[in-house]
Amino acid sequence: MSKDSEQPEQPRESHAEQPAGDSEPVLDPDELVEVYSDTNVGDAELIRAVLESNGIRAIVEGDVQGFVGAVPVRVLVRVRDADHARRIIESHNRSE
Repeated sequence: MSKDSEQPEQPRESHAEQPAGDSEPVLDPDELVEVYSDTNVGDAELIRAVLESNGIRAIVEGDVQGFVGAVPVRVLVRVRDADHARRIIESHNRSE
């Protein structure tokens, strides 16, 4: 199976070394980051589908059956796709 067809790996804490004097840690481009959060699983799944239709692999984390509206869910993408994903989400939200 090629690396591109694998599922994104689960989010993890970044343990990358931080350059001296730099306030932002260096992130692995394959690490997952949150680009959207909501308590509505349907909305999160819609955002995931919009991202994937634009070529960005995304996962919904925190989808707990029976707890709609009570448990926040997050949409995660790879660091390398995060900026593009946020622009797509912003554009999608403006068009609604």
